[in-house]
Order: sequence, then structure tokens, then C-alpha cells
Amino acid sequence: MKQETSIQNSIKIELSKNGCIVHRANVGVFFTHDGRMVHLGEEGHSDLYGHRPDGQAFYIEVKTPTGKATNQQLKFLKAMKNSGARAGLARNPEEAIKLFFLRCRMENLFDKYINLAYSIVHKKYSYYPEKEDIIQIALLGLWKASNSFKPELNIKFITYASNMIRHDITDYMRSQSKHCYADIGDENNFGSCEMDLSNLKFELLIRNLPDFEKSLIRDYVYGFTQKELAIKYGISQTTVSQKLKKIREKLNSRY
Repeated sequence: MKQETSIQNSIKIELSKNGCIVHRANVGVFFTHDGRMVHLGEEGHSDLYGHRPDGQAFYIEVKTPTGKATNQQLKFLKAMKNSGARAGLARNPEEAIKLFFLRCRMENLFDKYINLAYSIVHKKYSYYPEKEDIIQIALLGLWKASNSFKPELNIKFITYASNMIRHDITDYMRSQSKHCYADIGDENNFGSCEMDLSNLKFELLIRNLPDFEKSLIRDYVYGFTQKELAIKYGISQTTVSQKLKKIREKLNSRY
């Protein structure tokens, strides 16, 4: 018990240094001088509780390296999580910081840069019929970047996240393109490949474009970079950019 109290004090000090307000819960049973048993606090209540600088409430069950939480303590932690608080078990200050602040950093990054995901989608996929699917992929990419980013990589988060979002979208689009990559000049004759709804809508959207523009925009949407397109079609990257801009304007004016 003495060791656990020492760990609690160490965690309180470390969390306080990080701007947290921390309280210690007095939970248990004691006997008065005349032999009466008195219960303190709610059964299973965590040892430490309080809130982070951003107002997020937390509850920490403190244990020694070999200590185990009781069923009541685990139920209390689960109930606090379900109510929206951060709750968990910690055996040292390092675990407490990791439990409550790394997650906080990840969420702050996601919230701060959420418009980045929408911007990337809007810039390149605004005309794609199933744009909502692309937005979901972009948001997942941003969440992954927020979770895996390490400041010691010596790279700006916006660069790290942008690369991950674009990579995930490209993978998704290339996987979609495997369903069908056929010209559907006759909408009643889709060839031998199997086409999903999003590809069908996209192909119908671009079907009246000239063959070159149709091929160019199809390759671009399905993951080719402007540099790769320049090599494939034997034109400059500047020309690719200009032609893609022209195609976007056509599609936006028609639809």
C-alpha cells in the first residue's frame, strides 16, 4: 500500500507539471474508535481524478508493477469512458502521461488539420461522383497521420499528413480502377469487366469528353501523378496541368 501511495504522489506531481488539476479519492473502509465500520467514497472509484488543461476529465486507477485492478475498479473505469472521460490504469508517471497526453496530442492534431483533408479532396476530386467516399478515405488518412506522427522525424506535420492522405486516396482509387478500366461509349455494353457504381457514374460523367481528355482525366483520378502523366503521354508536366484544369472547367460547367 505504501508503494502504491508513492506512485500516486509521483503521478500527481507529473500531471500537475503538465497543467492538470489532480485530486486523490479517499475510497475504502475504516473503523471508528467505538468499532463502527464506515465506507468512504464509491466502490471501485479510481485513485486519482481531475481534468487536463483543455477541460477533459480523467480518472486513473493506480497500481504497483504487479498489482491488479478489481472487477469494481474496472467497471468504474469503463463507466467513466462511456461518459466521455479519459480513464485507465497507470503504474508510473510515464504511463499516465502516455495515457492522457499522447491521445490528446493526436486529437488536437486531427482537429487542427481537418480542413487539410477536405482541401486535398476538393482540389483534385471535386468532380468525382462518389466524393463522399474519398472524403472518408482522406479523414482516415489524417487520423492515421495524427496517430503515427513523431516530432523527432524533423518534418512538418502538414507535410507528413498530406503525403499520407494522398497515398491512401491513391491506393483507394487504384483499387477501384481494377474493377473496370474500359471505355463505355455504349452505356449498355460495359465489356467483360465488373464495374461498381462509383466507377460507372464517373465513366458516364466523362463519356462525352474527347478520347485524349477522357484517358487523361481517368488516369489522373485513378492515381497517376502529373509527372507520371507527362511521361506516359509524352507532354510536359505544365501541359498536363493546363489540360487537367481545362477538363475540370468543362465538367464543372456541364454538371
